[in-house]
Amino acid sequence: MKEKKKFRITKEDIREASLSSVGLSFVFAVAIGFFVGYYLDRWLKTSPWMTIIWLFIGLAAGFKNIYLAVQEGYGDGKNNKINK
Repeated sequence: MKEKKKFRITKEDIREASLSSVGLSFVFAVAIGFFVGYYLDRWLKTSPWMTIIWLFIGLAAGFKNIYLAVQEGYGDGKNNKINK
């Protein structure tokens, strides 16, 4: 009989999973920024200024998430949370 191989999760698997969530992270950051701005505009009657401001805040947060995920996934290993 053949012995079954055990399934093991490696550090590389964790890195790849982290990088695969980058797209969702970006979309959610932008969507949250947009909807916060939209509802603040409706509440404060400042249309379209809060939507524009919060959309840019969401975009900045999304790009920051991309930057951090890429640093973690493709970094040199010195600053990775996984290796600490």
